[in-house]
Amino acid sequence: MNARVSCGGASGAGRALGVMPPTLLLGLLVVCIGLALALPTRSLDPWPFDLVGLAAILAGIVLNLWSDHQLKAAKTTVKPHERPSVLVSDGAFRLTRNPMYLGMTLILAGTAITLCSLIALICAVLFVLAVDRWFIPLEERNAAAAFGEAYVEYRQRVRRWV
Repeated sequence: MNARVSCGGASGAGRALGVMPPTLLLGLLVVCIGLALALPTRSLDPWPFDLVGLAAILAGIVLNLWSDHQLKAAKTTVKPHERPSVLVSDGAFRLTRNPMYLGMTLILAGTAITLCSLIALICAVLFVLAVDRWFIPLEERNAAAAFGEAYVEYRQRVRRWV
């Protein structure tokens, strides 16, 4: 079965602030790097943390590109403030209902790990809290309104994060 489920939807607080998830990611990346440089916490030898961090960054990039490609191939929106037209439940969306947010979180966490900065991990936590509060609940309500029982079944099968 090649069901399609997209979880794009309205994004109340985030949209009202003019902040979209990629902008939030970029802003927090700058903060993450700034924290790592301003408050170095390198008490550990970078090896193998730099490799673990780079792997997380790469996984996050791949997950974002894969998810973006799936949504565009299904001809539905990638933008959280627009109403989805297709439910995409295969590929990356088979693993998590929010693969793009998970990918962005991996990028932030991987950056902090690569820089051996425990304090910079706060940026990944802030990102998760922001999207979990501002974007995901509204996207899920929109998806439920657009797709009804099909979305309820998808939501029961697939976890929000992992």
